[in-house]
Formats: sequence, structure tokens, C-alpha cells
Amino acid sequence: MNKVYNGLYNEEIKQRFLNTLHENTRMSYIRVLLAAKRTEEQLEKDLYDFNLNEIEYVLYDLAPTTATSSEVNGRIITSYISWAIEQGLRSNNINPLKLVSSDYFKKFVDPSIVTFLSEKELIQIEEGCVNAQDAAIFRLLFEGVGGKNYSELRNLKRQDIDVDNRIMKLTDEDGETRELQVEQRTIDLVLKADKEEVYYKKNGEVDDVSGRIRQYTDLVKNEYVFRPSITKVNNPSMPIEGSVIYRRVSSIRDFFDIPYLTPKNVAKSGMLKMAKDFVELEGELKRHHYIAIAKRFKVNNWYSIKKYITVENINRVYGK
Repeated sequence: MNKVYNGLYNEEIKQRFLNTLHENTRMSYIRVLLAAKRTEEQLEKDLYDFNLNEIEYVLYDLAPTTATSSEVNGRIITSYISWAIEQGLRSNNINPLKLVSSDYFKKFVDPSIVTFLSEKELIQIEEGCVNAQDAAIFRLLFEGVGGKNYSELRNLKRQDIDVDNRIMKLTDEDGETRELQVEQRTIDLVLKADKEEVYYKKNGEVDDVSGRIRQYTDLVKNEYVFRPSITKVNNPSMPIEGSVIYRRVSSIRDFFDIPYLTPKNVAKSGMLKMAKDFVELEGELKRHHYIAIAKRFKVNNWYSIKKYITVENINRVYGK
């Protein structure tokens, strides 16, 4: 797990705290602690020593889309500060968030906000996936692979992948095809997913004290990269159903307790990363950049993405 902790402010202290948690919950805490880093660096002090006003910067940065997820963020910060008080790290013994009601967290919610993932955060999620069949889905969505009802993912075959040139031939639901060049990491994850023969349930964390419940299911054998588990009703020669793709994303979202980990937000995060690369090359976002992003991610109206693919959001997610 040490690899996941890299990049946290006051990393040694954060690692001590994270080591006290059950492995299943660590990723949720890491997400919040990573979000706090920017404010910690600006204030030059650890989150455990923040007052209520300073904590609010972090709660806003986390950009929760529901009151429940906002309250979860607050509970995680509360837990960290309480632990720091027990360790004698905080300058006083008052935990500011223990003085507020649950309604307090509603003010940090803005349903209109797109909650972006940085590429580094996406990689952390991918590395936390036991099944490459799951990790490759997130990576492909981030690269712009989607189509109607995830058809570009569902129809992907090993023979559609030009490994040497890192090019994938993608087929949408209506039969329309296109070619997309992707990163080497994407190629590696997709090839690994293609080779998998079993799928571990609940990301490898099946609760079974009796030891009689099988931890995994066998995947059907066919020419497609993404394949369902063998059942009595599915046709092994057909592509995986779109509902299975959605369930796999939802399962990882619930496992890591990241409410905004949705296919749409992962794709929009990929758009932001593409925009960041353009800004690094040319110093600003121009009309032809938006058109290129929209084309890759199959957005019909390029102008519609301008409201959230902005330099401000690039700076918020990746830093200036």
C-alpha cells in the first residue's frame, strides 16, 4: 500500500494513520487526504491542525454531489483529527467538526459540479482493482473509448488492437468504426484483461467465514476482451451486456466509497487531461482543442464542453 500513499502532505504521519484502518476503507481516506494536500501546502500545516474555516476549503475542494457524500468527507476528516489528538499531534484537544450538525455539510454540495479525477488518482484506483477486467474499463473510458451503451468497450476484440502502434479499432453500436491511438498503459491493461480467465467477486473481498463461498467466477471464453461470468443463460459467443459494464464500475465505486466514480465523470476527467496537455503545449485552450477533445470522446457539440473543460479546472485538479 505504500505506493498509494505517495504524494500526501506530511506523508509519514498520514501513513501512520492509514495503517490503523481496515484495508477496505483506506482508499476513501486517501482520496480525502489527497484533496487536503493543496490547502495544507498553502497554509504550511497538516490537516490535523486546521480550524473550521480551513477545513471548509478542503470540503469545498472535494466537490461532493450529494449531502451524504459531503457528510462522509466530514466524517473522514473528523476521524483523522481525532486520531491526531490521541497521538498528541494537534495544538489543542478540540475537534472542530464534532461541534457541527449533519446539516452543516449540505452547503458544500453542488450537483452541477463535475468531480474530476486526476490521472494520478485514476491510476491509484486502477492499481486497487483486483481484476484487470475492471481496471481496463476505467482506463479506456479515460482515453475516450465509450460509444452508445459502452458498445466500443463491449465490441473490443484482441484482433482489434495494434500493439506496436498502440492503435485500437473501435466499433460502435450502429456498426460505425474508428481508430484511436492510446497510451502504452492502456494497451498493457487491456492485454492483461484479455488474458484473465476468472473474475474475483467484490474486488477480492468476499465475506465468508464458512469458507464455502467461491471467491471468483469463471469468465466465458470468446474473442472479446471484456467477458461475462459463465451462467446458464448467457450466450458465450456474444459481447458482454452494457449492464455488466455498469455494474462493474458501480462495484468499484462502492468498494472504494467514491460516489462520483461514474463512467461519465471518468470520461470527463479524460477530457480535462487532454485539455491539460494542450495547455502545456500552447499555453491556452483554443477552439480547435475543444473540437479535438469532442471528436475523441464522441461529443456531438464541442461548445457544450467549454463550461467544464476550463483552465481553472485544470489548475484545480493538476495545479498551476
